[in-house]
Amino acid sequence: MIRLPHLETNVTIACQHRCIACNHFVPLQTHRFKESMLDPGTLARDLTHFGRVAHVDAWAAIGGEPLLHPELVDLLAIARASGVADSIEVWTNGRLVLKMAPEFWDVTDVLVVSAYPGTLSDVEIAAIQLVCEGNGTDLIVKDERKFPNFTRLLERAPSDAKTTLEKYRACWFKTHSRVLDDGYFYKCCTSPFVGPLLQGRPKGADGIKVDEHLTAAAMLAYLHDEKPLEGCTLCAGRHTASSLPIAWREISDPTEWIKASAGGLE
Repeated sequence: MIRLPHLETNVTIACQHRCIACNHFVPLQTHRFKESMLDPGTLARDLTHFGRVAHVDAWAAIGGEPLLHPELVDLLAIARASGVADSIEVWTNGRLVLKMAPEFWDVTDVLVVSAYPGTLSDVEIAAIQLVCEGNGTDLIVKDERKFPNFTRLLERAPSDAKTTLEKYRACWFKTHSRVLDDGYFYKCCTSPFVGPLLQGRPKGADGIKVDEHLTAAAMLAYLHDEKPLEGCTLCAGRHTASSLPIAWREISDPTEWIKASAGGLE
């Protein structure tokens, strides 16, 4: 059985924000917010096939904003029942946390809240902390207001082979942000999006198919392949020479968002 530290699933692309350098490319997908709501049956299928060959320390429901999904509690219950992870996480911008029903807390082990400037106050974060404590849920706050953490997401032009290989070897995403999305397993959080949205390639082009034919050997070969993904030519990665710090802000226009996410429009 393959053991991995973390696995995440985009349960929706819908979000209230349009952050530059969003590694889920929300501003380029506003037209598909409704259709992006993950079907519980699809998650159950994918976790069943994945769970035959791998187990993870933590599985996370992410987005977009996962708390916008009307069946989020069902999705979390499916993830817990699958036994694929030791811990169930939800990554959120926190704006809807205090409105969640009691059933949500029954299936959430860890809540990861990203606090952006002007979106959450210290009072609201303190209230979220109290709710988490009362429900036995661990809280992690990523406070963008006080500790800026955003970095460039994209290259201004495709990187050459040498630079791409250097990025791939250094990139934090490929070992800590594995994704299981709609029948495919990806090495990193940007792989489901770079190919289809920026390179005209089909869904799953940088991933591996997760179905009844998936084997541990095939997954290990994919994970240990030292060749960069095609999407790496445009992705700046994380903790690489290309992923320079960038100030958090929001941009809705797709063209301007791409420029800003590559370090332009400063």
